[in-house]
Amino acid sequence: MKSTDWAGCFLRQNKRLQVHSVYHRTVNIYAENRILAFHPDSISLTPLSLALPLHEEEFARLANAVREKKEIQMQWTESQEVQIHIGKYRWNVGENEVWNPKITGSLNKEQMRLALQQMREVIMRYSHLGGFSDSVFRNKNPKDDLMSGILREKITLLLDVSVRPGKMEELGRIAQELIGLGVGLTPSGDDFVTGLLLGFLTGTFPFDEEELEDFREMVKRQAMYTNDISRQYLLCACEGEFGENYHQLLRLCKTGQSISKCLEQIIQTGHTSGLDALNGLAAGWMICCFGED
Repeated sequence: MKSTDWAGCFLRQNKRLQVHSVYHRTVNIYAENRILAFHPDSISLTPLSLALPLHEEEFARLANAVREKKEIQMQWTESQEVQIHIGKYRWNVGENEVWNPKITGSLNKEQMRLALQQMREVIMRYSHLGGFSDSVFRNKNPKDDLMSGILREKITLLLDVSVRPGKMEELGRIAQELIGLGVGLTPSGDDFVTGLLLGFLTGTFPFDEEELEDFREMVKRQAMYTNDISRQYLLCACEGEFGENYHQLLRLCKTGQSISKCLEQIIQTGHTSGLDALNGLAAGWMICCFGED
């Protein structure tokens, strides 16, 4: 099994787990004031991950057992291997391997601009998916549905605000308006703001740390008005925690390698979640570039 250090400590201290929700490839549990997610290790890691070394069919059996029993019991053997008990069924998922979701370090202006060039090409290729579509790179798209049109207007406003004096508080208000906007397990607006936070964290930020912290606090307050799972991703982003695909993306950007395949991997996340987050990341880096000019 793979998890964050915090999640591993929680599981050691809590043998009986309360189930939040069950999906085809994910079992979400309550963890104090957080949400954690069991899933097959074929799915990329996130800050919520409890990644299990089970193939898809075996994980589907585990998920079905959870639906029936509504409870998961954890046990650690003397050899430190993790066992999952659900009713009469048991899964041995090996020792817990800890991974760190924290992202550190930033890109310089040239690295951001090179990345944005590749992001524009890939994002516009997938604009038909909906959500934020290619809104960070185009003001209008005749194929927009009603929601995509609304989201595009918000981004036009956000990028316009980003070049004004005293912009950080106004950017925070726009981010708050985006949270909860859209449909799905993680609304499009939430995914965009998650990407925006990553952009501010990893860009050469044109504001001081106090302004950035104020922005994060505005996001945290508004996150209380979206659903549990989406809220958890937003709160993790405010702490600098992101999925492993974004760690890989930053490594490629720093070494000047092509990021196209990595971007496409991220876009495959959810229906539009990956695309929406990449729009937010691109917007964050654009704002960082504007602020330096």
